[in-house]
Amino acid sequence: MPLLIFPQPSPVERQAGSKMRPTLHVPGHARQAERLAPRFQSLQAAFDARRLELQASAQNSDPDLVVVFVTVGAVNDFISSAERIPGLEWLAAMIEAQVEPDEDFYSTQDADKALSGKLFLMGSNRQALEEVVRLWELYRSEPTSDLGKGLSAWKGLFLHLKEVRFWGPQDRLGDELRQAWRFRLETGAASLKFEIEAWCFSSPVKNTASSTEVRALVGELGGRVLDERLILDIAYHGFLVEVPAQGVHLLLGAAAPPLLRSERVMFMRPRGQASARAGDGAARLPDLAVPQQRVSGAPVVAMLDGLPLANHARLQGRLIVDDPDQWAEAYPAAERVHGTAMASLIAWGELDAAGAPLSAPIYVRPILRPDPNSNPREECTPDDRLLVDLVHVAVRRIFEGAPGVPPAAPTVRVINLSVGDRYRPFAGDLSPWARLLDWLSYKYKVLFVVSSGNRADDLVLNVARESLQNLTREAQASASMLALVQQDMHRRLLAPAESVNALTVGASYSDGSTFATVPGRYALFPEYGIAPYSCIGPGFRRAIKPEILLPGGRALYRERPVSPPAETHLSGVWHTPQPPGQRVAVPMDAAGDTIYTRGTSNAAALATRWAAQTFGVLEALRAGNPNGLPSRYDAVMIKALLAHGASLGNIEDQVLAARPDVVHWHAQRRLVSRYAGYGVADVDRALTCTEQRATMLGVGELRNEKAWEFRVPVPEALNATLVKRRLTVTLSWFTPPNARHSKYRTARLWVDLPDDPLRLTRLEGEARQLQLGTLQHETFEGEGAVPVIPGQNLVIRVNCLADAGRLDNPVEFALCVSLEVAEGVALPIYEQVRARITPRVAVGVEASR
Repeated sequence: MPLLIFPQPSPVERQAGSKMRPTLHVPGHARQAERLAPRFQSLQAAFDARRLELQASAQNSDPDLVVVFVTVGAVNDFISSAERIPGLEWLAAMIEAQVEPDEDFYSTQDADKALSGKLFLMGSNRQALEEVVRLWELYRSEPTSDLGKGLSAWKGLFLHLKEVRFWGPQDRLGDELRQAWRFRLETGAASLKFEIEAWCFSSPVKNTASSTEVRALVGELGGRVLDERLILDIAYHGFLVEVPAQGVHLLLGAAAPPLLRSERVMFMRPRGQASARAGDGAARLPDLAVPQQRVSGAPVVAMLDGLPLANHARLQGRLIVDDPDQWAEAYPAAERVHGTAMASLIAWGELDAAGAPLSAPIYVRPILRPDPNSNPREECTPDDRLLVDLVHVAVRRIFEGAPGVPPAAPTVRVINLSVGDRYRPFAGDLSPWARLLDWLSYKYKVLFVVSSGNRADDLVLNVARESLQNLTREAQASASMLALVQQDMHRRLLAPAESVNALTVGASYSDGSTFATVPGRYALFPEYGIAPYSCIGPGFRRAIKPEILLPGGRALYRERPVSPPAETHLSGVWHTPQPPGQRVAVPMDAAGDTIYTRGTSNAAALATRWAAQTFGVLEALRAGNPNGLPSRYDAVMIKALLAHGASLGNIEDQVLAARPDVVHWHAQRRLVSRYAGYGVADVDRALTCTEQRATMLGVGELRNEKAWEFRVPVPEALNATLVKRRLTVTLSWFTPPNARHSKYRTARLWVDLPDDPLRLTRLEGEARQLQLGTLQHETFEGEGAVPVIPGQNLVIRVNCLADAGRLDNPVEFALCVSLEVAEGVALPIYEQVRARITPRVAVGVEASR
């Protein structure tokens, strides 16, 4: 049965916010005056010393230094107040995940609990610094002093200020990168490539000066700039540089060289790089007979990956390969592994499933190419291009083209990124790659489907050596899950999986293969549970990431020859072409042209395939109601429908059994979401209705402080009936990003149920965390008898609030709602809902006034 389209919603007042009781102790005014007065004096002294140093070298008589204000507690970003001070430029606000408590700042509920704080970073010349100190002196003398028009927000900062200092070398070059450099130098590296992220100013003159200074200082170390890119929309100014070993030794030395002390430099980071193994030479398997089915129409899906083998029997005529850089000439057919495998999964799904291919072609733009220096061989992004620049240019070409060249594939609604940067695990701050995807998705109304990343760790089971084969499957799974959760800090999302607007896909431990039992090899984890290699969340500001899981293939483990007597040490069999796993197309050898693989790349490719099929469902709905679902909402509708069928199933019990120390239900739900997001997606269920399940789809756009009210007809068949009923609600949107704001997500949307005639209870997820991203997915259940009167509705309210600065334009969203009872229960849910909303009314909802 087809999906139903919501009738026209009604504008209503948005849901009022709830305030949490404060649990933070902050020092009083007198104590802050005592604490901070010496710090502001030191700040002025440090500024004067730096000014004299730069004057002596004839660089700058009035430098712009970056001041860091470290705050604890509820201090909102005060950009407008800061920029009222001449010479002070707001550069960024960052979340400080861990602030150690002390006698002044601590939680009143747990004095030893680490606190969260913010870093406010501002460029300041001498005049601006003197004005900030003047404001501080006014506040110190009298907390109720009038600081001047538009400057009162500074009082809140001074009240919660823990530290004030200048940005310095220790901020620019972190310990982790220092250790990595030392290792590379000790192993004989002649030079190192890394990225420098400079402060991105609003002034073109300052950005030009930054470029000149960074290039000169890199040159002083004997290095060179390989690539540079300025993208104001994401506050990014990046350089890819190569510095010889001697220059790197200077950067690691006790006396910081000028590059490390440059006020233009924000961070030094590892070179952004996406890579995929190009195969290990193992023999392939012969393919099955390939059905002869043609493609037609314009591409809906794009793939940024390695170059696929376009003449493979599974891919002939199915790809539109756009290779403007002419990489194909130096890309041996035998090494076109990852792109071929991903294109195979998108076009066909798992080959063992014998599914029908997509009817539309796939647009392909290579961003990986063979790395001749890798061992084992890898397909990698170029080592002389900024990764951000490479992806930016590729996506812009899709929708805008290039000078003298039309857009390459403007009909694309979904872009697959089954790659990630293993050198950039998520640590709280958004990577430039993630910020780029957020901006591009909002600008072009396109959904990025991104893999969460892989981490192939060995396992140490707390069971006696050589006893694993004697355990039941349940005992093996329990011991394995316990070992897995003890390693969860090593399995953080890989950039750009933390992207706020993207749909991030993790892997479930499942596939369509069959395989014979091999002695000494074990499928340790429950099928359809968590894949042990799948990277986990949470995402930015603890949002749910990955949002969904899809099959990524099973991997076997084998016991190492030598383990301690009380333990079992296991290694994963990751790269075998044999099952279990997901059968995909690869370049041919003498034995065949398919292999079995596993990974979150596969899961993201399958999500992309489902996205293309979801678009087909939307087109069919539009055919019956041309004005009902405008095409500008396609990407957010696809995003909602991909997640709408997700559920945790048995995963919640598996995770909690491995962590009995987590006892509070809020913490339990957040823990489970780290591993599984909203759960394993059942997209086919989301795209169809049954006699007992009615699914409604609606779209709209909202301005700040506005709300729409959607009405779900309550079937009279539920009246006074003892039956389990379920309501599933999924809301998706793309937020405009604000890279200079600590909250970043400019548009906060959420759904609520103002009344509850069906007496429902939330099944999964923690209420606050469900509203932290750009995809809210909730399931409610109830089973007691309730009265239902004719014409009664269940109201779903969609709310909008500016969350990170001004929200200048309305935000487009999609809402998907299912009401159902158990299959086989003789209640005509679908028919009674359909009858109430027919004739279908167009929902081309304009911005609420």
